[in-house]
Amino acid sequence: MLSLRTECLNSFIETAETANEKEFVIVDKDRPMLNLFDNGFQSLKLFAKIDKNGSYFITKARHNCAAVIEKCKIWGDRHKTFRIDVPTEKSYEGMKVSEAIKQVKEFRHNLDLDVRFSNGDTYRIVAFYSEEKNDVVLMITNISREKMRASLITNVYRIRWKLEVVFGYYKADITQNQ
Repeated sequence: MLSLRTECLNSFIETAETANEKEFVIVDKDRPMLNLFDNGFQSLKLFAKIDKNGSYFITKARHNCAAVIEKCKIWGDRHKTFRIDVPTEKSYEGMKVSEAIKQVKEFRHNLDLDVRFSNGDTYRIVAFYSEEKNDVVLMITNISREKMRASLITNVYRIRWKLEVVFGYYKADITQNQ
């Protein structure tokens, strides 16, 4: 468990690479926590269970995400341009996330979206263009804008990835020393 207050790792559960993270999620009304999932993992049912019990989640969303954008905020300074054909926040509303990705990539927008899935669930997606990957990264969460700004959501997930890299070195070292 990562404390956002102290930025220290308090505890963790080590699993096999093929383990289903869904089996290790702790959902406890008395102990709300932030769950960070691998990008291959998505379950609207589990997201709803986490949300209903007062906890939070952040995970990568897939590019083929069929959710519809209900509200859009453009954040960061990348959207400042002199082109007249640049999409506005309103022009993204009503669009599927999978369609919006093309414009995010072209215009290098960072988007903070309220989206609705076909089952009626609403979540927040933070979409940003990564120069490093030359691609759009989508983060899905149930954390409101009032509780956490978009840039912090991306930073929290980067911390998760850094931990993944550290654990990879740890596993390699153990395997090598056996």
